[in-house]
Amino acid sequence: MPTRADVLDQLSATMADIEALYRDMADEDLRQPITESAVEGELDWSAKDHLAHLVQVEGMFRAAVERALGGDPDPADMGGVEDDQEAISRQDHINARTVADGRVASRDELLRALRESRAQTLAVVDGCSDEQLGSRVPGSRWGDGSVGGVFSTVAGHHGRHLLQVQGGLES
Repeated sequence: MPTRADVLDQLSATMADIEALYRDMADEDLRQPITESAVEGELDWSAKDHLAHLVQVEGMFRAAVERALGGDPDPADMGGVEDDQEAISRQDHINARTVADGRVASRDELLRALRESRAQTLAVVDGCSDEQLGSRVPGSRWGDGSVGGVFSTVAGHHGRHLLQVQGGLES
């Protein structure tokens, strides 16, 4: 399980990297398709779409942790999911809807939403005891399955999307 300091450092670093990349990105770079959608028939993702996705994922992971801490037996909403492929397919369709909805928001609105979501995430981490950070998130397929592991996964996930965006823009 990652320590509280590890989680906070990872979350801080990825937020700083996101801010730095998106703050100075040219509008045409923000909107150009750079990543193929995982859902057939959906538009390819732009850098802005990746940002909308990061906002959604941050909230989704935090909500799962909050439900776990509240005693929900299926906080990750994975009841009935039989395997990793089904979980991935389900998440891909959620992602496609989120990205489509996020296309109406501006870069500044998305960055503000991510900052607000990150502040809420940090408040949850801060409010957790060390025992809670090490507790399990039932049904979680993220990190080591602990609360701290889920939050560490948020940082890693955001970092992977940053690399995808940077690589897509360089192509």
